[in-house]
Amino acid sequence: MAEAGRMRGVWLLAALGLAIGSEAGLVEVLGDRVNLRARPRAEAEVAGQVHTGTILESRGEEGDWIQVAAPPDIGLWVIESYVKDGRVVPRRLNVRAGAGINYPAVGMMNQGDPVTVRKKVGEWLEIAPPPTATLWISRTLVRERPAPPPAAAKTPPPAPPPAPPPVAVRRAPVPPPPPVPPPSLGGGELVPLDGQGEILER
Repeated sequence: MAEAGRMRGVWLLAALGLAIGSEAGLVEVLGDRVNLRARPRAEAEVAGQVHTGTILESRGEEGDWIQVAAPPDIGLWVIESYVKDGRVVPRRLNVRAGAGINYPAVGMMNQGDPVTVRKKVGEWLEIAPPPTATLWISRTLVRERPAPPPAAAKTPPPAPPPAPPPVAVRRAPVPPPPPVPPPSLGGGELVPLDGQGEILER
């Protein structure tokens, strides 16, 4: 019952967090080993660190703090008994900043969501952050970075023009060769063949 009450509280906090601050954008980390905290205050639990040049997706802001999506190399935690065969078992599951119920929830997973487990500590599993997980970073340690312009749609090259139809070539008829006169023997008059197939000349 206590866990269910905490889960409902996280949902309310998440809804309030979405209403606070500006639209989602990008921020660049300006310092080395900058803490990402579970809540927007300096004494809040540290969930991990980021370094100079890291680009984070901002989800909102509160006072001097920027809410950002948890980067993929940060480890977050869930109770092992609520995960089976790599998926969430209960209807809702808190994702926490540390291995213990005293750590604040920084995200929520739904029944059936896949869980990427990295290691086990006692009854807790360190997992890759789900898309809902958010952390907080000091505004003084980041600067806004313009989002890249949307990729322009590639225009397909124009289709080649259709090939012209083949042209029929009319050829003039070739006249038959002229008849060849029979050979003349000695310029005399040709006479019919004799009985032995020879031409007689007279």
